[in-house]
Amino acid sequence: MKAISNTDPSCERCGRCLSVCPVYDVERIETLSPRGRLDLISGMQTGEFTPGPRYAEALFSCLQCLACVEACPKGVDAAGRILQGRMRSTSSVQNEESLERLLMAAVLDHRPLVAALARLTSWVQGFFPKKGLPCSRHLPMFLPDILAGRRIPEFGGIRLYQGLPEVIPADPNTDFRGKVTFFTGCYFGLVETGPLLAAIRVLGFNGWEVHIPAGQSCCGAVALMAGHADIARRMAARNLEVLAGDGPVVTACATCGRTLKRENAEPFTFEENEVQRQEALALAKRTWDIHEWLDRNGPLRQGLPIRHRRVTIHDPCHLARGQGIRGAVRRLLETVSGIEPVEMADSDACCGGGGLSGMKQPALSLAVGAKKIAAIEATGADAVVAGCPGCLMQIRDLLSRRRSRIQALHPMELLAYSYSVPERKP
Repeated sequence: MKAISNTDPSCERCGRCLSVCPVYDVERIETLSPRGRLDLISGMQTGEFTPGPRYAEALFSCLQCLACVEACPKGVDAAGRILQGRMRSTSSVQNEESLERLLMAAVLDHRPLVAALARLTSWVQGFFPKKGLPCSRHLPMFLPDILAGRRIPEFGGIRLYQGLPEVIPADPNTDFRGKVTFFTGCYFGLVETGPLLAAIRVLGFNGWEVHIPAGQSCCGAVALMAGHADIARRMAARNLEVLAGDGPVVTACATCGRTLKRENAEPFTFEENEVQRQEALALAKRTWDIHEWLDRNGPLRQGLPIRHRRVTIHDPCHLARGQGIRGAVRRLLETVSGIEPVEMADSDACCGGGGLSGMKQPALSLAVGAKKIAAIEATGADAVVAGCPGCLMQIRDLLSRRRSRIQALHPMELLAYSYSVPERKP
């Protein structure tokens, strides 16, 4: 994402973005398209109108899937401009006191508190009934739309502040290959830790010593996507300190990887601190998605065959378009004996999760996600894999609503299972 400048290419209103925007595909409203949102931002900047609730709805309904950026023949970064439009929308005095802002500052910026809330939730979730399938508890329907009927993630397991050491040695039965720093992210690090533990197992089994700094913060994506750039900046600054050095930083979260590689290194993040900006650029160059890292540093050790299963791949927006990583996931899964890969139609189409955008627009999120679930089911697969916690939450929620027995897993979970050291059987 690029900062807006006078030299950026201008939208020529060709409409190519309308053909790929998942929100416009559902709503068919011009102001809810990338082109329409850019027109609104331009009108607001020139004083044609005073922004109100409809303006905010248009900007915040964008799922930041980046499809418009990829499709634009002129290279217009519509997603980036929309994101910066959100930042201006949330900078007013009224929004400084918003509940959303206060919660983000109080919770996301204090990782021990997030860990405590996760522990509390793991105890509370047992009171909610299971819905049709094992490990499929849902919130009551009488709650507001943002929560009603949603699947509760499987809290539990080891957490960053509960016994996971900061240094995890490589498997002594393999050649030592080096050290990596692991950026856990909030969800895999503190909530549903199966993918994190699987990733650590895979790295260790292939000769990598894993370092997990306890002082790491949220990557800042949630605050940034919500328009609270100053909160995201504080998180980014803390991570610059914790992740300082010259070694590789690896993450299993597509959104965290995108944020560390791109957003935190953009001019607007540390616009008043050139030293931090240069540090962010340096960190971006040594940040790797785990699929990318393992693919570049192969070949992997061969694991044991697993029972035959058809597996299809969902390409998360922030992995496929945000980082250009598609083939690496497929090549890694090809190393697991017993997997029959099957491609789904439009594997990189947005699942409708979209972070807080999906939460704030539940009906839209469900409508976009329905097409993804239809594509998954059409493959006849036993499992779908995705390297993004937000996508996994969304896909699992939608599959469980349909009482589908298709599993949604992180690719590392299948790899770890083939190494006979799974923390949780897929």
